[in-house]
Amino acid sequence: MKMKKKNIFIYLSLSLLIISLIVNYQLYQENREFISRIGSNYQSIVRNTLFKLDSYSSIDWEETLQQEDGKVFLAQYTNRFNTFQKEYSYIPGLPMLDTVFPAIVDDVYYLEKAINNYEKTDDLVDDMNTNMLFIQNVLTDLEDEFGEDSIKWYKELSSSNSETAKRFLERYNEELIRGK
Repeated sequence: MKMKKKNIFIYLSLSLLIISLIVNYQLYQENREFISRIGSNYQSIVRNTLFKLDSYSSIDWEETLQQEDGKVFLAQYTNRFNTFQKEYSYIPGLPMLDTVFPAIVDDVYYLEKAINNYEKTDDLVDDMNTNMLFIQNVLTDLEDEFGEDSIKWYKELSSSNSETAKRFLERYNEELIRGK
């Protein structure tokens, strides 16, 4: 009788252990898929931004804003950069971009005012191009470094304390803050 209770206890404990391992493995897989989806989303945002910024880099801003439909272009650019800012506000590992995109929006707005007032615009265009080039360089570096590894995208960009976040924040301070 005593041996039978002991065997039942052993089988029950063993069964619970096996069930626990199965449940833990399933949770691990679900968490990994979730992390992968977030990392893929970060990657998609970066690639979309690079694509859009590449098309903006060839724009002659002054000429574009002086055209008859310049106000429409201004609204489109402002909307796009505001969308970028919103997207990057959800990526904790790139906090500096949360300030660079609004700076570009401000530059576009002031550029339009300067054009309308026949004022000098060289400094504004240079600021815009510097900011856009900084963003393109940072995002291209991310793309080169992380490639297709969505888990790495998640790990490095989901924390403002990651090595990547610290490195790019330092780069931001050196290139854009101290450079001005």
